[in-house]
Order: sequence, then C-alpha cells, then structure tokens
Amino acid sequence: MRFADFRNKIKAGVQALKERFSPPPRNQEDNPEEAELKQEFQQRYSDFRALLAANTEALDIMQELENALRGEHPFGMAFIRSRSTALLTSVYKIIRHLNRIAPDTYPELIEVYDDIEEELSTILEKKKHPDLRQELIASLQDIQAAHADYVGSKMANLGELKTALGLQAPNGFVITTAGHAAFFEHNDLQVEINELLQTAEYDFDRQDQTEEGQKRSAYWSELTSRIQSMIRHADIPKDLLHALQKNFSAHFGEGGEAKVAVRSSALGEDVDNTSFAGQYLSVLNVDKDSLPQAYKDVLASKYALQAMNYRYYRGIRDASVLMAVGCMEMIDAAQSGVVYTQSPTSPGDTALIVTAVHGLPKGVVDGSQPADMFILERDEGFTLRSQDIAHKKEKLVLDPGTGVTEAFVQTDAQDVPCLSREQLRTLGAECLKIEAHFGTAQDIEWAFDTQGRLVFLQTRPLSRREAPGEDLQLSTDPLVSGGLSASPGVGYGTVVQVEEDDDLMSFPENGILVSSKSLPKWASVLARAGGGDRRARERCRTSGQYSPGVRSPGYFRTGEGHGDAARGEGYHGGRGQMPHI
Repeated sequence: MRFADFRNKIKAGVQALKERFSPPPRNQEDNPEEAELKQEFQQRYSDFRALLAANTEALDIMQELENALRGEHPFGMAFIRSRSTALLTSVYKIIRHLNRIAPDTYPELIEVYDDIEEELSTILEKKKHPDLRQELIASLQDIQAAHADYVGSKMANLGELKTALGLQAPNGFVITTAGHAAFFEHNDLQVEINELLQTAEYDFDRQDQTEEGQKRSAYWSELTSRIQSMIRHADIPKDLLHALQKNFSAHFGEGGEAKVAVRSSALGEDVDNTSFAGQYLSVLNVDKDSLPQAYKDVLASKYALQAMNYRYYRGIRDASVLMAVGCMEMIDAAQSGVVYTQSPTSPGDTALIVTAVHGLPKGVVDGSQPADMFILERDEGFTLRSQDIAHKKEKLVLDPGTGVTEAFVQTDAQDVPCLSREQLRTLGAECLKIEAHFGTAQDIEWAFDTQGRLVFLQTRPLSRREAPGEDLQLSTDPLVSGGLSASPGVGYGTVVQVEEDDDLMSFPENGILVSSKSLPKWASVLARAGGGDRRARERCRTSGQYSPGVRSPGYFRTGEGHGDAARGEGYHGGRGQMPHI
C-alpha cells in the first residue's frame, strides 16, 4: 500500500477516533480502563503525526534529488550521499512509527529497509576513495574531505584544511571506523549491545514526569551506564594497540611525554542539519600510556544517555554511527573561540560572528564561560560592526598534572577585548577562505597559540534557520527578559528548568527549556522542545555554543508559558494567549 493511500485512510478515521476518546464532562471521571485506552490512543496519534512528518520529509528529499537530476543546480557526490542518508533516515522513521501504530503488523519492513540500505551503500561506495577503507589508523596529513566515511566528517574536514588549503591544524592521527569495527568485533560488543537494547523493558522515548516515567528514566540511565562500562572494560585488539603506540611515537616523539587531545569524529557527527556538537566525549591532555583508555572512553560516549536521546529523536540508527577518534597535539592557546562565517539565524546577514576567550576554547564551545563577541563586516578591512566585551575573570589552561585547569585572568585584561584588531582581521580572512573552499557557511573552532600562530581545531557546516517573518506585538509583560536564546522564534508550552542530565529524560513534549548554562548536551531534547510548533523546533537546532532554549537566571521556575526567543522574553499563559506567527 502506498503511504499516501495509507495516510488518507488514517485521516478518514481520525475524527471518529477523536470523538470516541474525547474528554468527558468535568463532573465525570475516567475509569481506569478508559484512561489507559485514552493514553494509548494519544500515543498512537502522536506516532501517526510523526509518521506523516517523516513522510513529508522523505518526499521533500526525493524532490530535491529530482530537481538535481533535471539539472536545476550543480551537485557532486557529497550532495548525493548526504541526501541519500537523509532519505534513509526519514524512511526509517516512517517504519518505526508505523510499527508502533500497528505492532507486529509489518515486521518484514525493517528487513526490506536493511536490504535497500545495503544495496544503496554498495552503489555509493563505488565512487569513493578506497585507500583508507581497511586502515586502522591514518595520519591527519593524508586525510581529505572525501575520506569522511572512514575518519568521520570532523577529522576529514580538519585534514582538508591542512592538505587542500595549507592552513595550520594540529599534528596528529585518526583511529578510523575500521578500528572501531575491529574493537567491537574482537569483544563481540555489538551483539551484546543489540540484545540489551532489543530486550529493554521500557520504550526509550516514553519519558514523562509521572512515577512510571521516572522508573523509565532510571532504567535507561542504568542501561546506558552498563553499556558504556562494557566498552570501557573491553580489551583492545593487539594489532590496534600496537598501531596506537607506533603512531603516537611517530607523530609526537619516542619519549611518550607529549600530551594529546582525543576527540570523537563519528559518522554523521558534523554534517548539515545533524550536528552532534557536545554529545560525544573529548579527553584532553592524554599521554601515551593513557591513550588506550581514553580511546575506549570516547567510544563509550556513543552510548551516553544524551547521545542516544539525540539519535533516537533524529531517527538515526545505532548501527549507522561508527566512531572514528582523532588524536591531536594539544594547542597551548593564548586566545581561542568559535567563528560563524554568517549569522545562523538572520538570513541575508553575512557578517562574521566571533566569540572568544582567554585560554582554551572549551568554555566557549560548551557555554560554561563568559566570552567576548565581535561582529565583523565582510569587507576588505573587516570593519567592526559591534562588540560585546564580557567580564572574563577565569580561563582554562593546560596543566601537566591535571590536564586542564582554571586560572585567573590578569586584572587589567578581564574587561578589555581578548583579541586585537589585527588578530580579528587575520581570523576573518582565513575563515572566509575556509567558507569559500567548502561552499557554505561554516562553524569554525580556532586558537591563537602562545607564539601568536593561528591554528584551526575544526570546521563544520553552520546550521542556519529562517527567522520569523513578522514582528510580534505582545500584550502582556514578560516574566523574564534578557539572556541568550538559541534562535528567533515563538513557542508555547510548559517551561522546564534543566540543569542535570536526569532532567533530560523527563523533559515533556513541546516543553520550553530554560537553563542557567548553554550546554550542548541540551540538544538531545530539541525534538521534544520548541513549544509545539515544528517550525520553532527546527529554528532551535543551531550548532555551536548557541544552546537549545533560553539562557536565563536559575530562578526561572516550571510553569505554563510561551516565549519570544528573538527578544529573549518569556510570558505567562497558555496557547490561547500566544499570538500566531
């Protein structure tokens, strides 16, 4: 049966089902059986809506491919691969929600899907570079963007900066996806993990703030911790362990005294519209003896609760995510930060947005430290449009003993720009070279080391979302104003303060996320956030240090409300009081 026919038949019965399960008069109470039936209907109706949304996404992607086939715009294999992956993701969502609507009715669909996925992968493999396919480890200086399927897009892009543009990037090597596969196969990990996930007592996504929902949250927290522990305590195959030691010595010297950063580079981690920024682990200041354990820790972070949450709500299958891991020299940064080569939320605004701190960039990337912000015009001299200078009392620095530690910023440097105009011009010019090379706006992590050398730590496509089309006139005073919003947009729903990992599992559908820190891991609940409007949720998927929700003081409490994120304001009241956009 075609999905369009299926959708029409379902729609024809929706009204009758709504009437059957409509709320009783206020003076009546549901009996337990009716309440359970109603809850089941609500879940299936939610799955039905999600199925229709996934079907629309699939049709849109197929239309993109047809337009490209007609020659409406130039394209390459990167476009074909990214659109094929997105299409497979949408179809998998359709199958998943269809099987939840009608359990055990279409068991053969997932088998057909797997066959199609394997055949499509075989076709796409024919056009790719085979030189790294079986290598356990590859040097960063040999890596290009075309090697993304073997080293992940993060490391592939970094290698491209070195090999194609000749820009400064850290020295190092990458443990490829073949290394990941060898490690898992050596310990039979994938089989055991699949059994744990397939026999789980609770559905992963049915989390709420009821007593039963709390049990589900605790169950999945324990299960993901168990999976991570399995990986951390597994043995690394001898050939992979030997390759690790050999490459560490070759890249950083025989003495073993060098310290490296061990960073995730999973397949699909930094591709357009699917940014896993902050979901996986990075380990800093790792020596040769500690490298094997750090590698396993990064692999284990694939099964961190927030990463699994993110994959589930994006429709990304566990088997589709192989983890490459980069091992790179630590950069002793004097200043560092992030550059957006265009505005992520204002279409047509091509100014560069530079966010910077003293010391290491971790505080910018995870939103844990106040940072200077500079807006640079895209002209020859990179005219400074505006700047917002933060009070920077502390910075993160390298420490031989503890790895990374906090240090005080000198008093006379705490309230002045951490970058000079010359540094800003240099940074702007190099970042525009990167944007021109990749052909799209970029989200770039960088550092000036203590010798004044500009080093690029990573680059990825910048997620850009359309801003609201009209200025809203709200008749009520805001409960909270100021702070930093993820992106423009209006949403309504229950305001929920999120500060701990456990808060993520009980985050409600269509909730408004409020936090005192803009941490990337909050992105794992964006599919449930955004105030009930799919457009608002999409606008919130901004990469980099822009966090989901509104960054506001920690006293903002749970309650019904809606917000204008462009203004950084929250208002009391439900949907009926929210103006339409």
